Amino acid sequence: MKMKYHYDKASADKVILFIEKYCSHVKGELAGKPFILEKWQKEKIVAPLFGWKRPDGFRKYRVCYVEVPKKNGKMLALNTPIPTPKGFLNLSELEVGDQVFSGEGDICNVTHKSNIEESPESYLVTFSNSEKIKACGDHQWLVYTKDDRKYFKPPRIVTTKQMLTSLYQGQKNPDPNYTIARPNPIDCYEKPLPINPYLLGLWIGDGASIHAQIFGEDADLLEYIEYLKDKVNYSFHILQKKDRTNALSITNGFLIDLRNNDLLNNKHVPEIYLSGSKQQRLELLRGLMDSDGYVGGKYLQAEFCTKSKALAYSVWRLVSSFAYKAKITEGRAML
Repeated sequence: MKMKYHYDKASADKVILFIEKYCSHVKGELAGKPFILEKWQKEKIVAPLFGWKRPDGFRKYRVCYVEVPKKNGKMLALNTPIPTPKGFLNLSELEVGDQVFSGEGDICNVTHKSNIEESPESYLVTFSNSEKIKACGDHQWLVYTKDDRKYFKPPRIVTTKQMLTSLYQGQKNPDPNYTIARPNPIDCYEKPLPINPYLLGLWIGDGASIHAQIFGEDADLLEYIEYLKDKVNYSFHILQKKDRTNALSITNGFLIDLRNNDLLNNKHVPEIYLSGSKQQRLELLRGLMDSDGYVGGKYLQAEFCTKSKALAYSVWRLVSSFAYKAKITEGRAML
């Protein structure tokens, strides 16, 4: 700016008015209709090109190179759920300025919203956990093929139509060929939670539905007290029940907090806990796993067991937010 260039808004506005008044589309569905500039076209192309002037009054820029992709957006159905720091929103509900999670798991802002288009072809993509997404044939996916996994190759980008031609590999017992590359865990800002997330996880797993008590072995209950004593303002007492079970009684406001958050006789994970920071969600998961969790089996898989479908879904969402692969299975409990 030391060269005394100056911005002439009137000159920029004059060119924008000329384009929108006298220029029109020449082909396609908009043929013959006025060429109405988008906001980014006005602010990022036309205004800088025709508004900035030299000291002698001539334009600063004499040549402009503009590269714009063809209108072949990687379309998804408008009801596709999009994770945001406030929970899931449908794609159609998002507006410019809204916060969503980037491919790296960080919070970013919606900077532009495209026009709604109808795709000439769409496909229903079903994942191994039975989730479904409706996408166009040109939608791009970051995937591993079976050979990529076998030979430790990096993921590749393919379209929906490309996957359709090679969904399975093998002759006698064909296996699924594609695996979606694991994303990064999402990380949100820390939320003011009404109850310590680890304690809430313990109570959901092993707590009495209508009391401020958690059941367990003496050694476990003592570990809970040791871990929580400096993190919460509640008081802890171990009770010996008549049926010889032990319970951790939590006083000094815990029952009131359960009631105020509609948790008594209604065990669930409040939405705010599912969109907390990575550390807050990890503490909740630790509490759930320390109470009703299990790790074992041939492949050392982690498992959380519950009779509540709603709670199972909440735990699945929680686990998925760390980019772990999880699925819900239903069966008869054998004691």
